[in-house]
Amino acid sequence: MLMASSIRVGTRASKMAQVQADEVIRKMQIAFPNVLFEKCVTKADADTHENSLRMHGGKGGFVSRLDSGLVSREFDITVNCLKDIPNAHERCESIVIAGVLPRDDTHDVVVTRAGVMLKDLAPNSAIGTVAPRRIAQVTRNLPHLRCVHFRGSADTRITKLEAGAVDAVILAGCGLERIGMRDKVTEELSEDLFPPAFGAGIVTIDCLAERHDVRSLIDEISHRDTFRCMTAERGFVDAIQGNCTTAMAGKAICNEDGRISIKVSVYSSDGRDQLEGYDSCPAGQEAEMGERLAASMVLKGARDIMAL
Repeated sequence: MLMASSIRVGTRASKMAQVQADEVIRKMQIAFPNVLFEKCVTKADADTHENSLRMHGGKGGFVSRLDSGLVSREFDITVNCLKDIPNAHERCESIVIAGVLPRDDTHDVVVTRAGVMLKDLAPNSAIGTVAPRRIAQVTRNLPHLRCVHFRGSADTRITKLEAGAVDAVILAGCGLERIGMRDKVTEELSEDLFPPAFGAGIVTIDCLAERHDVRSLIDEISHRDTFRCMTAERGFVDAIQGNCTTAMAGKAICNEDGRISIKVSVYSSDGRDQLEGYDSCPAGQEAEMGERLAASMVLKGARDIMAL
């Protein structure tokens, strides 16, 4: 039974984060018209600094402020991008991902100042990104380009690009779609050469594990197949001990027969070495499959490659 007539939904202050929170609130308000859902905006540590994420709690720098708000009961629910959430062993164990929205498009996209594709940029052109996965993929597939440190919200990065800070930026296509900037895209990257980040395109709805009243609300709007894919991907990442400094990619999909399949890649930091893996499972075995694939990849040398 719901313990309150209003629910406080915590979100980061960025435009994209607020759009995601608004969509969660919209869906929950439709499902529960008698409950008031209040958006509560706050700034995360990682939003206020331009330097490396490693200096501000890694990926946890995006969610630590929201997590502390859940623990203190400042918020009842928080909304996050799954790819920003640290591994289970790095996050407060009292907080759970209680639900997810349907997965959006997972492709990375490119915005260039010259309006040309990445492969057509001049040698030594500067590509703005700090993601180890993107750096490894660019270095591997387009060695004539160079990656430079480049952080900020999606709209901020595009503004810096247009001001001449870099020649191109690589961003999540779904993120630009959410903030109404898809028209800026020069090129959509092939997932064969540029597979996405684990958790790409997934918006999570989080709360305290003990808040069964809130979890029952979230469960009503959670997308089941996306949740299964998330479980498989998180199972792999947690088991292989990946983090914000790890160059790796992967995506799980739900097949027509109900099975979940997952394809993953790990890279050396310079992109020269790559190891791929694949597995599938029936419903209910997603976490175990992710862990099994991670163990198989480790036996094939995945951790050695990740350390290069």
